[in-house]
Amino acid sequence: ATVGAFVWWTAAQSDARAIARQTHQAQYLIDRQLATLPHDQESAAVWDDAVLNTKVSFNYDWIDVNLGAWMADYFGHDGSIVLSDADRPVYAMDNGKPINVAEVAGALNDIAPLTSQLRANLKAGAAVDYVDGRTEKPPHVTDLVLVGGRPVVASLVPLVSDTGQFRQLPGTEFVQISMVNLDQHYADNLAAGFTLANLVFLQVPSGDPSHTVLPLSNKAGRFITFMEWVQDRPGQTMIEQSLPGLAGAFVVVALIVGLLLWQLSRSSSALDSGRIAAAHQDRH
Repeated sequence: ATVGAFVWWTAAQSDARAIARQTHQAQYLIDRQLATLPHDQESAAVWDDAVLNTKVSFNYDWIDVNLGAWMADYFGHDGSIVLSDADRPVYAMDNGKPINVAEVAGALNDIAPLTSQLRANLKAGAAVDYVDGRTEKPPHVTDLVLVGGRPVVASLVPLVSDTGQFRQLPGTEFVQISMVNLDQHYADNLAAGFTLANLVFLQVPSGDPSHTVLPLSNKAGRFITFMEWVQDRPGQTMIEQSLPGLAGAFVVVALIVGLLLWQLSRSSSALDSGRIAAAHQDRH
């Protein structure tokens, strides 16, 4: 019984460590996406050509190729919007295809707090500080957002010169928005190479006791979505796989113990019989 209890305790501890490790992995993956998205954008947003073909001389085809198709095909971004210096949409892309800017009105309304935050930073000179070399990274605002009720990672970066050739007044920069949908396609790609089986994003958890649920909130603490996956339980798996062998071993041990007890009983009975016979002989 003691050995069995130890085995069960060891298995439970192993399962607890595995679940904690998976939860850490899941949070790491989301944090990594929040850090990667603005870095992706910088490949086209921090560029003299980006300023030239938007603010200086608007070139729709250039924008479509470099701030739309490039973001979708190379980085896998699901959506892209370019805002003017007045925060009006001048270009929009969805799933790699350009769309009418009127179609993103709802998305812009949902992302408005991020837009306001970035625009305030730009007016305070954040982009100018970067172009002049006073800061190492260009300003950006990235967060989890509900866009049309769907969970999204959204990131906003200004379009700035990479050489300093194009000077802009603080707050007058155009802005590029990238979005990655937290959908099943993203979940499948996210879980590849990690022990997060059947990873899904849900607005309401399934309630399955064999699943782990990680609630995700934005930086303001507002709930956005749940990450849910099947728990990795190596301890339970070990017990399930070894149970037939353990049961067989228990039966063998029980048989051996029973045989020894039977032999001991026989020996004890024979000894008692010998004592009785010896006592009888002594009396006669």
